[in-house]
Amino acid sequence: MRIIKLSKKDDEFKKRAMVDTYFRDTLPKRNPPGKFLLSNRAIGQDGISPGETLVFTYEGECVYKARAASTRQINSGRDNDKNAHYFLVNIPSIKGIQGTLPAIQDKLK
Repeated sequence: MRIIKLSKKDDEFKKRAMVDTYFRDTLPKRNPPGKFLLSNRAIGQDGISPGETLVFTYEGECVYKARAASTRQINSGRDNDKNAHYFLVNIPSIKGIQGTLPAIQDKLK
């Protein structure tokens, strides 16, 4: 399981409602669908595997879970200087969740 912390520092996540818009509208419409951009330091080369459970947190709360659909890839698209890599999120697997990380971890076990 991989925990991915979403931050208010990112333009796409300034407010909690923006997180929902991102997962429901933005991510499925990306090319390719599910393309989750990563900063240069976010996840190491072998740090994510297809099928791995992903838990996305925002301001200390778990907000979404999903499955990875790829390993980390090189981003040759827009903003590749800021977001050098990406991985694919399996769109049908995205589910909204609520709770603290320890509570969610217990449920996933």
